[in-house]
Amino acid sequence: MNIIERIKSKTPVHHKRAGINSTMLGSVCAGVLATGLVTNPIGIVALTIGSIVFGGKALFHAQKTQ
Repeated sequence: MNIIERIKSKTPVHHKRAGINSTMLGSVCAGVLATGLVTNPIGIVALTIGSIVFGGKALFHAQKTQ
């Protein structure tokens, strides 16, 4: 079973909720980073790490199948 088939298959409710929340947080971090609202170097690093971590977590939860 490849990654596309795993993502398309049925996902448990717990992992679906966690994946949706992770996707939202990662998108918000990436959106704020892309708009340039934060100019502090520490803030830029924190938003970059946040978007990477939450994006990876969303992918992890998307692959969980029943």
